[in-house]
Amino acid sequence: MTGALWPLNSTMYHIQTAEAKTYAGTLASQILIGLHQPTPLMKVSSLLKGIVKNVYEVISIDVQDVNECSHAELNACSRSELCINLEGYYKCIWEHEYMDGNSSQLQKECKDLSAIRDHRIVNVTSSSFEVSWSVNSTLNHTFQVQVYKGQELLASMETTEMEMDISELEAGIKYTVKISYEACGKNIISYKNVKTGKYHLRNVAFFAI
Repeated sequence: MTGALWPLNSTMYHIQTAEAKTYAGTLASQILIGLHQPTPLMKVSSLLKGIVKNVYEVISIDVQDVNECSHAELNACSRSELCINLEGYYKCIWEHEYMDGNSSQLQKECKDLSAIRDHRIVNVTSSSFEVSWSVNSTLNHTFQVQVYKGQELLASMETTEMEMDISELEAGIKYTVKISYEACGKNIISYKNVKTGKYHLRNVAFFAI
């Protein structure tokens, strides 16, 4: 994976490997990627697409932003600072500079800004799949779901639910699903790559006339 992310300066940490739920008989591994410079998730996802294309054993790669503010070991903010989670990185600011004039409840929601989690794609067929996700938030959010074929945007939809059926796709094609929502002036994003199944012809008889 470090080779796929070149020229980015990256470090890999294996978290766990378990049986996958998307495809029967497959495994899913969770890997924490540390980057030494802020990098958009779309760029990381794009670089890792090469693994799906070139390594037969890899079916899909899901890239999600880690909320460093939710893990004390992943941020260096002091007790007198607020940790603000941003895409690909975080920052520490003094509390009096943070959202001056807003309610304490909104400040708490923004401090605990939730990443998109459990971003899954299941029931993959040759022309459709189902996508679902979750966020740890007490607020109601409107999510934007975008489907890409390479760099081409095929569909863009909005929903207040945390699941959606995607259909009318081509067989054997790799797609990228982008889930995003706005909160506290920030855009929270998650990407997942998936390849639709291929058509299979069985018991087809050909007759010569």
